[in-house]
Amino acid sequence: MNLHVTNVVISASVQCNLNLRNIAHKLANVIYNPHKYSGLIWQHRKIKSKCFLFHTGKMLCMGNDNLEDSKKDLRKYARILYKLKYPVCISNIKLVTQSAVATLSGRLDIANAFNYVKGTYEPELFNALMIRSNRIHYTCFSSGKVIITGVRNLNLLTVVLCSLELFTL
Repeated sequence: MNLHVTNVVISASVQCNLNLRNIAHKLANVIYNPHKYSGLIWQHRKIKSKCFLFHTGKMLCMGNDNLEDSKKDLRKYARILYKLKYPVCISNIKLVTQSAVATLSGRLDIANAFNYVKGTYEPELFNALMIRSNRIHYTCFSSGKVIITGVRNLNLLTVVLCSLELFTL
């Protein structure tokens, strides 16, 4: 079984109020439309991840495949805000969620797995077994690929993935 983290989302507070309209006028690669979404969406050209800013000083950083790179990118975005004369002080950095892709050792027999594992399987609507366990969502395909979302701790994945490994062909 092979597990690969594909997306990490972290949040932080910069401990100051932000004027999003002012930031949107001064920066490039920014989407800000307060009528549709209250936050500012920012994708810097040289920073791998994407940042969401809110006027309260809350930041979300997403798009990296590990926690350390996400924290570095969050600090890079905060440094740019500091250069725009905002009194930025990063605090309360938290992991919000992670997404991962697991590859099982073979093809998955979805029909037998559905009878054993509690989940939903409606092949007429979507040809994958969907399992929800401990606030983690697994989407299991017959090819042996499993898409996992809502992960905070990667150690919680082993129980469901090991039980799915029993149904590989």
